[in-house]
Amino acid sequence: MDSETGSSVGLTTQEALSRLCQGIETVVREYEEFQLKSCYGSWLKDTFHHKSRYTTLCWTSALALILNSLALFLAYLASSDLRNSSLPLEGIVILVFVTINVICVARENNLRYGEIPQRICNLLEKLKDATRSCYWLPENYPHLCSPFSPCITLQWTYRDGHLINLPWALLVTGDVIMIRPGQQVPGNCIPFEDEEAPVLHAHEVYSPTLHSVREPFSVPMARSPLCNKKYILQETPYLNNLRLALQQALDRPVTYHNRLRHLLMLTCVEQLTLPVTLVCVLFVNLIRFLYLSRWVGVGHWTEMFLLQTVAVALPLLPVVFPMAWLILDSLGMARIQALVHMSSQSQVSTLYVSHHSLSIHTNPTEHTV
Repeated sequence: MDSETGSSVGLTTQEALSRLCQGIETVVREYEEFQLKSCYGSWLKDTFHHKSRYTTLCWTSALALILNSLALFLAYLASSDLRNSSLPLEGIVILVFVTINVICVARENNLRYGEIPQRICNLLEKLKDATRSCYWLPENYPHLCSPFSPCITLQWTYRDGHLINLPWALLVTGDVIMIRPGQQVPGNCIPFEDEEAPVLHAHEVYSPTLHSVREPFSVPMARSPLCNKKYILQETPYLNNLRLALQQALDRPVTYHNRLRHLLMLTCVEQLTLPVTLVCVLFVNLIRFLYLSRWVGVGHWTEMFLLQTVAVALPLLPVVFPMAWLILDSLGMARIQALVHMSSQSQVSTLYVSHHSLSIHTNPTEHTV
C-alpha cells in the first residue's frame, strides 16, 4: 500500500509477468517472421558454402563424393572384367555416407540458428509457470538499501502495493517506479503525479533542477535533500535487450578449432591438394594410355581413368569426417554440461548439509531422541 494515499499503487506480480510474457511472445514472433523472409539464403550459405567456417561438408565435397560414386557404377557397367566385383556396393556406401553427413551438417546449423529462440521459449515457459504459481513477498526481493552492483541493476518499483527493489529485467510497461536523483532511468517514462516534472528517456540520468537556489555554492549552507519522484514506465526494458540478442545471435566469433579445421580440410586438402593430385594422376594415365598401350598392357580405360582416380580422391575427401567431428563435438559438450550439473548439485547439497547442521546446533532440543 502507498503510505501517502493509502491506496494500492502499481501492478500486481501476475499482471506484470503476464505483460512480460506477451511482450516476449511478440518479439519472438517478429523474429520468426523476419527469418522466414530473409534468412533462408544465409542459412543455406552457412550450411554448404565452401567459404563458410561453420560447415564440415561444403557443396564441392558432397559433389566430389557423388561423382566418385557414379564413377564406380560406370566402371562396373563399362567393363566386363569388373562385373563380379563389389563396385556397386561401394558406390552405395559412399552415397549413404554423403546423405548422413548432409543431414548431420544441416541439423547442426539449424540448431545454431535456433539456439537463442529456443532458449527464449524455455524462458517463456518458466515465466508462465511463475505467473500461475509464484506469490512473491517483499522479503523475497533485495533490500531497498542494497548497494549498487555491476552484476545486477535494481529499480525501486511498486508491486502488489509495496515498494520493492526489482531487477530491470522484470520491469514492464505500466510499472510505477520511484526515480532517485542521480539515477539512470531504465526506460522512457512519464510523471505519475507531478505534472510539472519532466518526461524522462531511456538511460537518462535524473537530475532535478533547483528552483529555490539561485546563488552559487560558495559557502556551506543547510539545504533540503532532493525528493524522489514517481514515474510510469512506458516501455519494457528487457525487450530492447532481447531484440538486440536475437539480431546478434549469429554474429558470434568462430572458434579456434573451427578456423583451424576450415584451413586444413577445405583450404589445404580439398581446394589445393585434391585438384593438383587429380590433375597429375589423369595426366600420367593419359600419357600411359596414349603412348604405352601399344607396347605394354596398361589395363582397361575404366581402371585407368575411373578406378585409379577414385582411389586417389577418396582418401582426400571427407567421407566420415563431418559425422565424426559432430559426434565428438556433441560428446565433448555433453561432458562439459554434465560436469557443470554435477558441480551445481554438489554445491546445493553442501548448502543443505551446512544449513541442516546449523539448525541442529541452534535448536539442539528439537533433535534429541
